[in-house]
Amino acid sequence: MSAAPKIETQVIETKTSDVVTQAKAFEVASQEEFDAAAEFLRIVKALQDEVRETFGEPKKKAHEAHRAVVAAEKKHLKPLLDAEQTVKGRMGDWHRAEQARIAEARRKAEAEARKAEEEERLRLAAELEAEGDTEGADQVLDEPLPPPPVEKAPAPKTEGIAVRTTWKARLLDLQQVIAAAAEGNPGARAVLQFNQTAADALARGTKGEVPIPGVSFESETGIAARRA
Repeated sequence: MSAAPKIETQVIETKTSDVVTQAKAFEVASQEEFDAAAEFLRIVKALQDEVRETFGEPKKKAHEAHRAVVAAEKKHLKPLLDAEQTVKGRMGDWHRAEQARIAEARRKAEAEARKAEEEERLRLAAELEAEGDTEGADQVLDEPLPPPPVEKAPAPKTEGIAVRTTWKARLLDLQQVIAAAAEGNPGARAVLQFNQTAADALARGTKGEVPIPGVSFESETGIAARRA
């Protein structure tokens, strides 16, 4: 890529330095000084326009060159990104199906283990009762079943591949979230956000005359200067 064109800025730097020095020395304590400051702001605006004009064309050309490079990069990357997503999608489908298969196998193994444990307990209780040990049989039947020792299947590992599980939230009823937040639910409070843009628009439109509990409308004074 060619080097950026050299832009002559010595004159602008000199003018800018003079303007900045004058601005720091400005004091406004009367109508005359206010008017003088307004006239000075026209000079500042004119110098701002000169800076923008100086850098406008080079900036435009640099932007056009950047857009062309980005477009070329996107053109060549898109088929590769599409290929990546295609393969990842199929890998994800298999992984979800495999996890479901493992979970089902685990559920069946646990059910079989519980069934075997229950059958063994019934057999032992029957033996004790046949021997006349009714109390022992009752104790065997009353004991809670221990959790079956089912070995968890190891997750498959592939070099260079990491499988992540991402959780996402979907809004079902905003009013329920608001009600839960009002009741102190920390999760509901965490997901509610104050819409600063909408509140500022309301403040401008009503000048703060429409109150909202918990919101303060404030005004700021700014100075607008026209160009000469």
